[in-house]
Amino acid sequence: MAHTEVAISNKSVTLAERDREIGEILNRYSQFVQAKDLAGLLELYSDDVVIFDLMTPFQYVGSRALMSRVSDWFKGYEGAMTFDFDQLRVHSSETLAVAHALIKCGGVIKGDARMSTMWMRSTMTFMKHEDEWLIIHEHSSEPFDMETGRAITQRGEGDTEVAPSAVEIESH
Repeated sequence: MAHTEVAISNKSVTLAERDREIGEILNRYSQFVQAKDLAGLLELYSDDVVIFDLMTPFQYVGSRALMSRVSDWFKGYEGAMTFDFDQLRVHSSETLAVAHALIKCGGVIKGDARMSTMWMRSTMTFMKHEDEWLIIHEHSSEPFDMETGRAITQRGEGDTEVAPSAVEIESH
């Protein structure tokens, strides 16, 4: 099986040649989030996308709901955001692909002037329609400490570090 190098989140990732297109889409995804480019990001999704996000409600259905959610997310940060894929894996067939990764996300919180970063897990399902790959499902999650019920948003040794709060906040 042929492999190729794809730049994603400023890293070189080796993917099977047939997965290259998904890697390129995820690189654009990362760039759109970093630039808070709502229109660009929405182009990557199907009109009937189903999203299980970190925040309530349990699901968003359709591009209209996604647009509202992402717009609110972007408004919560000053300037550019951080959004980097790590440990990306892609599995694809002719018309269906799944990508999963750990994602480091954050930025300067609006009105707070502090940098907030967190790690999350993400799985995206793509479907090819008329020679175009679109995201039809996205699921983001955070593990939690079963004793405290607190979300684990920072990676530590063995990825088990429990953050003192929901997100890591640094003075800026």
